[in-house]
Amino acid sequence: MKKSRRKKNNEDKFDFIEEYARAAEEADKQREAMDEDAAAEAETGEADTEVESTSDDADAKAETEAEADAEAEAEEVAADVEADTEAAADVEADANAKPDEPPVSESKAETANTDAEQEDDPDYEDTPEYRREMRHKRRVRNQIIAYTALIVVLAILATGIGIGVHALVGVVNEKKAQQLAAEEEAAQAQALAEQEALTVEAPDTVTEQAEAMEEAYAEENEPVEEVDYLEEMVTSTISQMPIEDKVAQLFMVTPEALTGVGAATRAGDGTRDALVQYAVGGLIYDRKNLESEEQLLELLDNTKNMSKYELFLGIKEAGGENCVLSGSSLSEIPVIDSPKTIAESGDAANAYNAGVTMSSYMSYFGFNLNLAPNGSLTSDEASVSADDCYGSDEVAACEMITQMIGGLSTGKIAACMTDFPGTGNITLNTADERVESEISAEELSAQIVPYITGTTAGAGLIQTNNVAYITADSSHMPASLSEYVISKTLRGDMAFGGVVVTGPLNEKAITESYSSAEAAMFALTAGADIIYMPENFEEAYNAILEAVSSGTISESRIDESLDRIYRVKFAGYVE
Repeated sequence: MKKSRRKKNNEDKFDFIEEYARAAEEADKQREAMDEDAAAEAETGEADTEVESTSDDADAKAETEAEADAEAEAEEVAADVEADTEAAADVEADANAKPDEPPVSESKAETANTDAEQEDDPDYEDTPEYRREMRHKRRVRNQIIAYTALIVVLAILATGIGIGVHALVGVVNEKKAQQLAAEEEAAQAQALAEQEALTVEAPDTVTEQAEAMEEAYAEENEPVEEVDYLEEMVTSTISQMPIEDKVAQLFMVTPEALTGVGAATRAGDGTRDALVQYAVGGLIYDRKNLESEEQLLELLDNTKNMSKYELFLGIKEAGGENCVLSGSSLSEIPVIDSPKTIAESGDAANAYNAGVTMSSYMSYFGFNLNLAPNGSLTSDEASVSADDCYGSDEVAACEMITQMIGGLSTGKIAACMTDFPGTGNITLNTADERVESEISAEELSAQIVPYITGTTAGAGLIQTNNVAYITADSSHMPASLSEYVISKTLRGDMAFGGVVVTGPLNEKAITESYSSAEAAMFALTAGADIIYMPENFEEAYNAILEAVSSGTISESRIDESLDRIYRVKFAGYVE
């Protein structure tokens, strides 16, 4: 197989030689033909100028050199082919060599010997190998020169770009400096102009500007007022009421007076219709309205849900005998000591505990108003309020009143102090007849201290009594209808801003001298806010509504009372 491959290579080699010989022969023939053409042209072109002859000789010379180069390239190709043939033969010989012979070393030795022989051979420069080596070196040299030139050009370009950028930055900086200088000059000129204007400005103008600046500063630093959410709730509620409802809101009556039944123990359609027609501000309950725990819960819950507005649902729960729930048929309700008994104990904590206990079961059933405590100071043990008062000692009484009101507040029960300006020396009952007191104005003012203490402790309502203080008050009118008692003493001297509730206007101290309409009108004119239990509710209601409609009483006067009432009603919703 190896012999066959070598033979084939030799045949290829001989074929190339034959092709080379043919190429050389054709070249000789072309040269001879060109020589003959040149001789013929020389003979026929004697008339041509010397310049043309020189040009033809140059062309002939160029053609001769081209043929020589062609011969050289052909010889080089032949040499390359021969070299490749020999290399193939050497590879085949190496393959047949022994394994322990290092072919790489022999190849290096042969290469070294060949290089030495080439250097010693004087005819080596005429060989194709030499010319090929020279051409390779020329190419390498030319590439080095080209790369060097490229690098030099790039360096020149980079240097030029750097110089240009530096010059551009310098121009930009110079323009900025000029612009800043111009702005500074303009600012200085403006400041100078303003200074000159201030210099020539009149003193009054300067003063006005200073005052304007002070006012602007004061407005900016004015403290932000807190939002009065209670005021917003109250105003919103009142503004939506028609005048009929506004007037009805001034009344606190029994459920029987509202519905016309004998004893209201249920809240059904009759209660609903009555509350629609007369949207009263509150209902006051007694023991005749109690049957059982479940019945009372349902009664108050239904009534509350049937009302268009917030209701006062109240009882009198002072302790002892004067209670609605304590001591009633509802066995689960604990018995509360009377204020007199608590005062005798000398421990103000008992008053607080009583208030806490009351607020617990009252709020459980749905009540939110207690007509207690009584602010009278007992000066006569036979007085009508002896059991409801915390004794005769002003300091001890004031402390116990404070504790009692604090206890009620734990269950969000509003406290309404009763019997203002005091009945500690009254032995007759206004429920049965007209009662008069001859105490002086000074004595009357001296006995109202516990009421001042109570309002400070958190009592938002005060109920007047129906005694006529004929020495202090020249009108000789019962306290519930007296401007002296309500407007001068309560609103003026005490500066009370809460709700003023009249005494029961169905007592004989009132009804023997005044009709329901007259009593309601006098009470409202005196400064009262809530008309409590008039003898004839409808008559009293219609009288006030007619007075507002005719302008005798302004609607704004009604709104003043409603504002005070709803501030107490909504106080539990806004802490």
